[in-house]
Amino acid sequence: MDTSVHPPVVSKLVYQMEGWFGDVLITSFPCFLVTEDAAHALSKIGFTGATFAPVEVVASEDFRELQPEVELPSFVWLKVNGKAGQDDFGIAKNLNLV
Repeated sequence: MDTSVHPPVVSKLVYQMEGWFGDVLITSFPCFLVTEDAAHALSKIGFTGATFAPVEVVASEDFRELQPEVELPSFVWLKVNGKAGQDDFGIAKNLNLV
């Protein structure tokens, strides 16, 4: 991660899951994850302003201890490159996903 710029630029994403309650979108500044099912649905409708990339998701020890029955789905990295208010996905001036 290049922290010399803001927001930081991430070149490879490994996400450690601490807990998951079924959301299809996960936000973790400055990155976003979506389930593979959500990515397929978005691709079908022809969205703009983002691409998908691989992500490695690992379950933390706390996750496995506190949610042992939860099976994580496959996730992909939602790399947002669109303009807020113009594309389907964009990053607002306050760095929120829109």
